[in-house]
Amino acid sequence: MFGIKTKVKKYLFGHFGIFDDLYSIRISPIGYSCNHACLMCWRQTVTSKEKKDLLLNDSKKLTIQEYKKLFLCVPKSVKNVDIVGGGEPLLYPKIGELFKIIKQKNIYGRLITNGSLLNNTIINELVDCSWDEIRISFHAGSKKTYVKVNGVSDFDTVICNIQCLIEKRKTKKLPWISMLFVIQRDNIYDISRFARLAQSLRVDEVEFDTLIPTCDPHLLLTPEKKKYVIAELIKIKSELHIKHNIEHVLEMFSKHPLWSGKKRDKRYYKNRYCQHIQSNIDISCEGLVVPCCMAYGYYEYANIREKLLVELWRDSRLFRMKLVNGKFYSFCYKNCNYELAKK
Repeated sequence: MFGIKTKVKKYLFGHFGIFDDLYSIRISPIGYSCNHACLMCWRQTVTSKEKKDLLLNDSKKLTIQEYKKLFLCVPKSVKNVDIVGGGEPLLYPKIGELFKIIKQKNIYGRLITNGSLLNNTIINELVDCSWDEIRISFHAGSKKTYVKVNGVSDFDTVICNIQCLIEKRKTKKLPWISMLFVIQRDNIYDISRFARLAQSLRVDEVEFDTLIPTCDPHLLLTPEKKKYVIAELIKIKSELHIKHNIEHVLEMFSKHPLWSGKKRDKRYYKNRYCQHIQSNIDISCEGLVVPCCMAYGYYEYANIREKLLVELWRDSRLFRMKLVNGKFYSFCYKNCNYELAKK
C-alpha cells in the first residue's frame, strides 16, 4: 500500500490538473536590485517611478528570522524551493543562512543566479549544506556577446567561479550545475560557442530558453535568424555529451507564440486549463504571496508576515480551481507563454 496516495495524486494532477498539496515554493529574497543589466530582463521595461517603488520594496525585504519562521511552519508536502530574483538573489546579505534553513528541512533547493557573486564563502556554504542545484544565467559564448547581452564584463569572473565550484564539490556531484542561454537576436551566433564552452567547463547541463511575452520586440528573431537558430541547435545536439533540453526548445519554436509566428489569442485557451500553478506558490522579497508568477499586479495580495503559508495556500484555492476549470484571467491572455493542457 506504500505510495498509493502519492500515485493517485500524481495521476489526478497529470490528467485533471488537480493537486491540492503545496509542493513547490518560489522565493525572491531580492526583488529588483541586480549587478547585471540583461537586455531581455523585465527590469529593462520599468519606468523611473516603478523603479523607485521596486527599490523601496527591496528595503522591506524579509529578514532571515522571517525566513526561519516561514520554513519552521512549512507544510510537509513542500519538496522543492526555488531561490530566484527579480534581481540577483546572491545580493541577499544572509543568503548562506537561507541555504542552510532550506536544506535543514530536507527540501530540494535550486538557485538561479548570474554567477558573478559565487565567491569562495558562498561556494563553501553551497557545498557544505549539500545544496541541490544551481542554474547560472550566461547567455553567451564570447566576451563581446556577454557584455552586449548581460550589460557587464563578468565573462571571465563567472567562468572562474564555475571552475572553483566544480573543484570544491569534488566527488559529491552536488550541487548540480547548469548553464542557461536565453536565445535572442544579439546572441544567436554564439550558440555553438556557448555549448562547447559549457561542455569544456564540465558542467552537468546546458539549457536553452525562449523570450517571455513582455520582452523588447527588437530582441525577437527574424524568420531568417529563426532558421539559423534551428539549424544550429540541431547541429550541436549531436555534439553535446552532457544533458540538454534542445528537443524541448525545438518544439517551442513550433508552439511558442513569440517564436512560431502564430499569435496566441483567446481561441487558444478554449478547452484548455492551467496545470502549472496547482502545486506551487510565489513569495516576493517583501513577503507578498501570489499563486502564479504572472499574477503580480493582478492578484489581491496577502503577506506571509500576516498569515501562515498553509493558510495562504488554502486562500488561493478558488484562484487555482478557476484556472483548472479553464476560467482564465486577463493577465493569462497578456503574459502567459506556457503550454497549457487540453481538457
